[in-house]
Amino acid sequence: MGEGILGDGILEEGILANSTTVEIIMKLSNQWTRLASAAFAIVACISDAVLGQSVCLPLPRLLTVFPMGAQAGTSVEVTISGESLDELEGLIFSDPKITAVPVLNERQQPIANRFRVIVPAETQPGIVEAFAIARLGVSSSRVFSVGTLREELQTTPSPTVKEAQPIQFGSTINANMVARSMNHYRFSAKAGQNLRIDCAGRGIDSKMDPIVILTNSSGRVLITDRSASGIDYRVEQDDEYMIKVHDLTFQGGPEFFYRLILQERTNEVPLAQFAATRHVGQYSWPPYRNDPSTATPEAEPNDP
Repeated sequence: MGEGILGDGILEEGILANSTTVEIIMKLSNQWTRLASAAFAIVACISDAVLGQSVCLPLPRLLTVFPMGAQAGTSVEVTISGESLDELEGLIFSDPKITAVPVLNERQQPIANRFRVIVPAETQPGIVEAFAIARLGVSSSRVFSVGTLREELQTTPSPTVKEAQPIQFGSTINANMVARSMNHYRFSAKAGQNLRIDCAGRGIDSKMDPIVILTNSSGRVLITDRSASGIDYRVEQDDEYMIKVHDLTFQGGPEFFYRLILQERTNEVPLAQFAATRHVGQYSWPPYRNDPSTATPEAEPNDP
């Protein structure tokens, strides 16, 4: 009798234990189901976000190279700027003859963003593309000009006539434009000389639309170039002349750079090649900057 009761008690306890275990298992199962559902929803959201948005590393961008050119057969120290140029390794050019080496400090360590560009004498005058090599790859390109004239740098901004920088015939000045300002350059010329003045802006990847003004010593405007087509002028009297340069909308900054060239046009020596990219309209018809009054209208042969 006692054993039966004991056995029944053990049986009842076993049944109770089993039912409790089942309840616990069911609760855990429900919790795991909810966790699994939440995890699935999170994964689905992440998958949608990943599929709907591409993620990639930033691409290196080369924004400026100053000065923007060099004379063939010389070397020049340039300073570059850009974006995502971490761990900068060097500069390369579309013309493999042109090379660049880092500029070193007193401790023989590379100075950030400064290189010495070496242009061999046999380099063809014109424009080449410069690229920066960084940890994230090769950057976008910027135009670098190769010329035959003497290269000079803008010493300081020259916003007034008194601060005008001297410029010589047969030279190229590399300069930057300051916002809401104007640069002045002075030179002497004699009666009978034929002047040629060019200013490169958009044609060398600059944001600047240069306006070039030629005046005499009294400040009278002789000729103005607003279309970047250059100035041709025959000097009427011996005098000191002034070249004024500013942006079309008087903007400025590191990306508003230009190359100003002053030459004398003679029958003996041809003008040096002016390196710049061509406007896309120069490859279309009618020709770029063509006078519309000279255009011939289309007409059928039998039209009255």
